[in-house]
Amino acid sequence: MTTQNKENWKKSMPVSNPWVAIDLDGTLMEDGHYPEFGPPIKGAKLACMTLKHFGIKIMVFTARTAITGLDGSFQDVNESVRGIYAWAAKYGIPIDYVFPMPKPTFVLAFIDDRAVEFNGSWLDAIDAIERKVGPLNNISKEWIGKVLPPAKEV
Repeated sequence: MTTQNKENWKKSMPVSNPWVAIDLDGTLMEDGHYPEFGPPIKGAKLACMTLKHFGIKIMVFTARTAITGLDGSFQDVNESVRGIYAWAAKYGIPIDYVFPMPKPTFVLAFIDDRAVEFNGSWLDAIDAIERKVGPLNNISKEWIGKVLPPAKEV
């Protein structure tokens, strides 16, 4: 590969720009509306516009683009991606890309409502989990309630 070809290849790769990956449900958008799309979380639009102002590209990283839905049935990933783009356009939230699974490797940071930062210490990681969900020895059969979005009121 010539030097020119290498440069052209690099320019076409997503790593030619800084990116952040932002979760959708519970981070950009209010939780509890799945499979529909709810309103943005307060400040999400401004935060995304600020990131864009600094030249950072924004990717939505969400389980909604997994091949199976929360109920385990297969879903149309392309339809999910189109729905996310439409949602962002409706609210004027500037996103550059919706990343289908698996996790992207070329981002500056992941912003997620369920994330726990790993700083090299598993004791710190366990403490962070317990700060989010409570003492692990109290996790019961209802643990799934900590994972699923809150139920929508009908």
